[in-house]
Amino acid sequence: MDAHINGELVVWESGRLAFERLQGRLQWRGIGAGQWPVHFVAFDVLRLAGADTTR
Repeated sequence: MDAHINGELVVWESGRLAFERLQGRLQWRGIGAGQWPVHFVAFDVLRLAGADTTR
């Protein structure tokens, strides 16, 4: 299925979004990267199966 989804990457720390952790996490690779897992939070479906859903 073809879809365009709007969202953002987030890192959770103690039940809240931690922007400073995301900045640091994006620089990590390999060992230690799992300490601050990154999640994608989708909040808008802009297009679905070829149809514009922005209205």
